[in-house]
Amino acid sequence: MLRRTLVTALAVLGFATFGPTPNVYAADVTLYEVTENMKLKAFKKTGARRQATSALTGKAAAGSPLCPLPVPCVVNAHGADDVSVSNGLGTFTGKWSTVVQGDNSVDAPEYDILNGTFHGLMDFSPALVNGLPYGTVVGEMWANKTRYPFTGVFYLPFVMGDSGPLYLGPSGPVPVDPMTEFSIGFPAVKFEITFGATTAK
Repeated sequence: MLRRTLVTALAVLGFATFGPTPNVYAADVTLYEVTENMKLKAFKKTGARRQATSALTGKAAAGSPLCPLPVPCVVNAHGADDVSVSNGLGTFTGKWSTVVQGDNSVDAPEYDILNGTFHGLMDFSPALVNGLPYGTVVGEMWANKTRYPFTGVFYLPFVMGDSGPLYLGPSGPVPVDPMTEFSIGFPAVKFEITFGATTAK
């Protein structure tokens, strides 16, 4: 979704001052950005806006709203966001699918067993306004006519000095895992989602 950025040690320390803290609990869903297409557009009424589309993939915890199986499920998602460059606030929307192995047992899972939509509000101000490598969302997902409210944090890879790629976790910088958190050679934006109470339609 988002730019890869360099942050200074001062910006990292400022993380305690600006915005909500990333989730300190285990996420229900963890997705990684595989592709992103972004444009900057200027509008007379709303000013400059950052508009992007992304493809993501990752895993949902067993028994969570996106995983009806007793083992973790693979989830693919396609989303779009539209945020103000001046204040970092905006919206996001998209579709998701839970997938299992299909007709090729070697490649990534692709057979769709559950799907739905999502939408909500995005706060990208920590990154766009304060120079900190994260942002937050509040939204809802729909599956089988059931509404699942959620909150989320997306973490932007960054470097400090001559360090390798890092994420800014709740206790400070943590290394991006070279085995599981890279996509075609690039450190991936990580998106962690935690669900709240459900509501039937």
